[in-house]
Amino acid sequence: MSKNNLNIKILSVGGRGANILDRLNSFDDIGIDRIAVALNSKVFSRIRVKQRIELTKEYNLDKVENIETVVKQSIEEKRGEIEKSIRGANALFLIGNLANDTTHYQVAQIAKIAKENDILTFFVGSTPFPFEGKNKIDLANKNKEFLENYVDAVLVLESSKIMMNKISANEALTRVDKLLGEMISSLVDLVMKFGVVNVDFADLKSTIQNAGEIFFNSIDGTKSDVGGLVNDLFVKNQFANKNNKLKKVLYVIYAGKDVLMEEIGVIGEKLKENLDSNARVIFGVINEEKMGDRLKIVLVGC
Repeated sequence: MSKNNLNIKILSVGGRGANILDRLNSFDDIGIDRIAVALNSKVFSRIRVKQRIELTKEYNLDKVENIETVVKQSIEEKRGEIEKSIRGANALFLIGNLANDTTHYQVAQIAKIAKENDILTFFVGSTPFPFEGKNKIDLANKNKEFLENYVDAVLVLESSKIMMNKISANEALTRVDKLLGEMISSLVDLVMKFGVVNVDFADLKSTIQNAGEIFFNSIDGTKSDVGGLVNDLFVKNQFANKNNKLKKVLYVIYAGKDVLMEEIGVIGEKLKENLDSNARVIFGVINEEKMGDRLKIVLVGC
């Protein structure tokens, strides 16, 4: 598939997802559609998103015994609108609140529709902050496991790691949204930018389709310490990951035009130390003048 023909869409569910989606308006400039789905129309009044799908209001979710059944019905009633909004997509990023009793069911049903249309489907979210309480954290973990059965890939930012830096509460919340946006941008770049050694959408799809929770990280540094850079890729990771030794990996090196094959080789050898001995590895190299004497590595795997 040509990189120029790649069709990627981002869809938020509920208020929390809409807040993140609103920050991703720069994607409009490169032809990536943003779609907001919500039960409460007030969500739409505070975001800059053209495509909006309002779910049926007649369901009072606070008074029903089986929320999942009601959510299925409400999504099914909007199936036509949802299918139309995601039609033609190769990949769909779903964003929502993991610690919400309703959102994860809504995400699951939309993901089911997407996969029925042969769309590679991601869920992107974050864990609650520790001060939000154990019950909320446990709920988010349970919902994450639930979604692994519906989407191809689950990527969850661990909010507790943001708190390790001494920053204000407002800055921490903003930082979570920003990191989620940067992660989506990095994955989009992997398959849309042309490189000296290209990776394409088929490579990404074969790496993470039906993978469940996946490993992701992006890190940059100087060429003088390639070994340390690769180590940080696995140690300094703010996304949740339960995989010890990755079996399928796709990574891209961003570097200036003077990058040496020796440097690329060292990165590959160092990466192997964190992979299964029989891991399938796909790599790419993209030249970017702005990198100068620096390197950036973006890796996704399972």
